[in-house]
Amino acid sequence: MDEYEEYLSTPPLEADTVTNLVIWWGHHSGEWPNLSRLALDALSIPAMSADCERCFSEAGRTITDERASLEPEAIEACSCIKKLVDEEDVREAQHQGDILIYSLIGKAVRSAATTASDAVA
Repeated sequence: MDEYEEYLSTPPLEADTVTNLVIWWGHHSGEWPNLSRLALDALSIPAMSADCERCFSEAGRTITDERASLEPEAIEACSCIKKLVDEEDVREAQHQGDILIYSLIGKAVRSAATTASDAVA
């Protein structure tokens, strides 16, 4: 019996008994060395991320009819600059949000202190 048939002849695992497939296949690499190698190769492929898809979409919006002759390096540079500008906008927005939060906390503390001092008086 070959490795694959041997693997298929084993009873199926109960649901939720394996939480990490990489570790499971690592533990079973002695029983099924070729299958475990194949499984680990497949499991190591990163899933597509939204960032990657977003990058392709933004690059597609950069390449218009008027810009069809742009070199790949120029498209990459445009994408990088846009990402840096967007990240700077996010950092600035977070900074402004932090200032607002600290301001609100300060007002709440002052209000509580005033209420406490009025209660004492």
